Amino acid sequence: PMAKKISYRAVPIERLTSVALAALLAGVTRLVIAIDVAKLKMMAGFGGESGDVVRLVRFESPMQTRAFVELVVETGRELAVSVEALMEPTGTYGDALRALLVARGVSVSMLSPKRVHDAREVFDGVPSLHDAKSCVVMAQLHRQGVSRPYVPVSEDRGALRALVRRREVFEKPLQMHLGDLEGLLARHWPEV
Repeated sequence: PMAKKISYRAVPIERLTSVALAALLAGVTRLVIAIDVAKLKMMAGFGGESGDVVRLVRFESPMQTRAFVELVVETGRELAVSVEALMEPTGTYGDALRALLVARGVSVSMLSPKRVHDAREVFDGVPSLHDAKSCVVMAQLHRQGVSRPYVPVSEDRGALRALVRRREVFEKPLQMHLGDLEGLLARHWPEV
């Protein structure tokens, strides 16, 4: 049998309130928000522990990121349940959002982008993957227990990563200039 067609229609964040979301989510014992992270246009799916997404929300990063975090926190407060956010650990675009969520007491779990990609066709029989569908697939995978809790990097490890990155920034141009210098030396002072 064919999988039923699923609508991935999202609502802009400006048109939502925590009260309206709480009404859609009445009865859940845990609020789960699956977030598809992007540079500018983010998508989030609000649902419960069952893995079903009842509302897809669009918001712009970074302009609406704080409003989104407030919507998440307030919806959890309206429902009087714990809140868990799901994200893929891709690049750095989600770092600020994740930090804001953690600072507001939201539990964050990470989900492998490869798992989401691999599950795209299993979910609805269609091999495509777009932002809204990613949110729905992430929520289902989380229900199955394949996500892992976010563990912040220790301060020492963060400092070491920053030092390595700083070295890389200076090392690339240095290598390029050393190559140029070697060529110039070979041309003008071959005896060196």
